[in-house]
Amino acid sequence: MVSSGRGTTTTATVSVDHPGPRAPPKGFVRLSSAKIEQKRREVKCFNSNERFAIGHHCAKLELMMLVGR
Repeated sequence: MVSSGRGTTTTATVSVDHPGPRAPPKGFVRLSSAKIEQKRREVKCFNSNERFAIGHHCAKLELMMLVGR
């Protein structure tokens, strides 16, 4: 506790244990930055190894989410 002229203030330090990067949830695949760049250079779909082009549709329909940092 710290005492000041107006009253008493309590100061606490909270330690949060961060185990490191978490594994993606089941059904998700996390691509590394290097893998993303490789797929861009090779003009490949992020979801499959098919060539990407305008109007491309993957054979297997899935809901995908791209998260940037």
